[in-house]
Amino acid sequence: MGEDPGTAADTPAIVAPGVISTRDNERGITLTPNGDTAYFTRALAEPYFAAILVSTRKSGAWTRPRVADFSGKFFDSDPAISADGQSLVFASTRPATAATPVPLARPDLWIVHRRPDGRWGSPEHIPSR
Repeated sequence: MGEDPGTAADTPAIVAPGVISTRDNERGITLTPNGDTAYFTRALAEPYFAAILVSTRKSGAWTRPRVADFSGKFFDSDPAISADGQSLVFASTRPATAATPVPLARPDLWIVHRRPDGRWGSPEHIPSR
């Protein structure tokens, strides 16, 4: 049978109060498979902007979030990491091609893959069908 719906895994909780969960607008958290790295969206109201931040758990405490290497220039949001931790999909208004350097009017999907050195590669546009 399925898990009891009252288990801790099903109960919403504030994540790292004052570090990841602040008075700012945070949303869309995703964790690496080992649970020690969190990627999430932090948005600003004025000017309206969002970036993907990353925080790692060290010695049981979450580090001060920093902008992810692939984010911070365009409106990036809603990260989702793959089950193996090797790819991360997110929404962004970044230009779809270098030939059209104007940001997109609405977010589209992008993906980054881990390089052999453990860092993220360059974002790749996932074209709409």
